[in-house]
This record gives sequence, structure tokens and C-alpha cells, in this order.
Amino acid sequence: MSPEQVKEIRRIQEEQVQEKQKLKERERLQQQEWEGFMQLSNKTATLQEREDLRARRERSRQLLEQNRQLATEQKAQQQHTNSEMCTNVPSSAYFSQFNTTSR
Repeated sequence: MSPEQVKEIRRIQEEQVQEKQKLKERERLQQQEWEGFMQLSNKTATLQEREDLRARRERSRQLLEQNRQLATEQKAQQQHTNSEMCTNVPSSAYFSQFNTTSR
């Protein structure tokens, strides 16, 4: 081989080395970009889970409060029914009207 051919081979090898370094750098940047995207996705998912949990707790708290209020109202209504409406005790005159005739 002539010195010019050797020189050309070395130049081509150098270009290949540079091209490979550029490719590795691009892959490294893509990997960093992907990792950043994944971190952002994880953070977003974590924040969404926290918000969902907070919303579920709030709904549960509201439901519990509503149930307590309904129980209080039902108890008051039942007491009213027992004290005001169910006080009519039948007298002996009521019972004496039965079994007075034969069929």
C-alpha cells in the first residue's frame, strides 16, 4: 500500500470513530431525555394519586357527616312519633265493643 492509501484509510477510520462518538452522544442525550420524561410522568402520577386520595377522603367525610345528620333527624322524628302520635292508649270502652254479638 502506498502512503496515500494508508493516509486515506486512517482518515476514514477517524471519520468512523467520530461518527460513532456522535452516535453515542445522541443515544446518551435520548436516554437523558427519556429519563427526564419518566421522572416527570412519575411525579405527575404521584400528584394525581395524592389528589385522588384527598378527594376520596373528602367525599367520605362528607358522606359520614350527611349520615350523621340524617341519623339525628331520624332520631328526632322517631321521638316525635313516639311522644306525640303514639300516645293514644285504647280504653276499656274500645275493647268492650268486640264480641258483643253472635253471627
